[in-house]
Amino acid sequence: MKYTIVEAHLMKAIVIIATTITLYLNVNAEASGDNTGGTGPANVLRIVDVFNRSEVLWQYWKNYTDDSDATTEYDGLDLSTLDLTRECTFIKTYNITSTDVNFWWNTLVINELSRSHYYGVFFAENADKLGSMNVTDISEGEKDPFEVMKLVFYNGLCSVFFVASLEENGDAGCELYLPNSRIAEGPTEECIQYFDKYCMSKTQVYESTCPDKVEVGEEELKKIMNKKDR
Repeated sequence: MKYTIVEAHLMKAIVIIATTITLYLNVNAEASGDNTGGTGPANVLRIVDVFNRSEVLWQYWKNYTDDSDATTEYDGLDLSTLDLTRECTFIKTYNITSTDVNFWWNTLVINELSRSHYYGVFFAENADKLGSMNVTDISEGEKDPFEVMKLVFYNGLCSVFFVASLEENGDAGCELYLPNSRIAEGPTEECIQYFDKYCMSKTQVYESTCPDKVEVGEEELKKIMNKKDR
């Protein structure tokens, strides 16, 4: 799941990860109004446009923090001092239709790349032209979605989602994404204004060092997977 770190040798050291998310949320139905910039067939939701691309989508901002603690000892090791903050999070689509999408959700934790296979099913509520999607973690063998991503702003260059967990006592928050081709410029002014107005607080997720860190993480992940295949 998005709020659980599950990757190779990290699992040998981390038995229980308790993640507390501090929210600063002010998203409502009015906030998702008329931000339908760009063009496309009337019967295709704008959320499809967001994911229908070959380049990665970087998570640039979110409005919550990762106060993550490894609370259990393993083999006599004290894991309480580990910083489990998620960094350099990005999405890579590899199969998409007008109704669903398969994508990799990637993030760095302690400089280790964690990768999950997510499956999203698009849907719309009432006359909403932006759209939402139910997200299921296929890599965990789950059959039911664990969160909903509702597109609340999109101008073709920047997208803002309201993300709500479907799990018991789940959390919610805002996430802003930029395609790789726009990452150097950063969010557009109207995107910044929207996030400031409706999401209120910013936690920076993307840094200029992320591409290099991810490249190193991918090489390490390949080594781990190769060892598993032997």
